Formats: sequence, structure tokens, C-alpha cells
Amino acid sequence: LYSLALLVFSVVIVMSAIWGEKTKVADRVHPALAFCVFLFCLFWLAMMEGGQGCLVGLQPVDKALYADSHRVTLKCTQLAHKGDNMERFIVGRQFLVVLIIFAINLCAAAL
Repeated sequence: LYSLALLVFSVVIVMSAIWGEKTKVADRVHPALAFCVFLFCLFWLAMMEGGQGCLVGLQPVDKALYADSHRVTLKCTQLAHKGDNMERFIVGRQFLVVLIIFAINLCAAAL
């Protein structure tokens, strides 16, 4: 219950900063653009974190268990788990996470 209240409070504060043009991006461009970039970056970050969790979590699982029911997942895991691709993916993902967190900070942090 308290975590939900803190989440709502945080969302209200960030949105009021964006719509009140009190962030670096919203101060220079229209607040709607800052809001859209903020939401896009949050969504992209969530997809990257979820994708990494899935790829790491599926490493020890036998691929035959999901080969027929999840063909796209099978193709992704075969590519990611071949050789040292997983390590390369994790390193590259870290650089992208830094970039996205920087963009989120520009869109949502108060001046």
C-alpha cells in the first residue's frame, strides 16, 4: 500500500515537472515531446531489462521444451546463446542502458 502511494506521488511530481516546463528537455521543446520521449525511454528500458532476464533465465532450460510452442523465442535464444554472444549482448546492453537513463534524466529531472 505504501509503495503504491509512493509510486503515485513520484509520477505526479515527475509529470508536473514535465508539464510545468521545469525539466531540461521540456524547457527547450514542447512538454508533450518531452513526455513522449520520457515514456518511450521508459518502455524501451523495460523491454531491455525484460529481454535480458529472459535470455539469462532461458540459458539452462532445454530448448526442446519450447521449440514447438515458442518458435521466435527459440530463434532468439539460439542466436544469443551461441559462442560468446551472450556476453557481448550484456556489455552492449549496459551501454544502451546508460544512454537511456541519461535521456530519462534529461526529460524528467527538475532544473
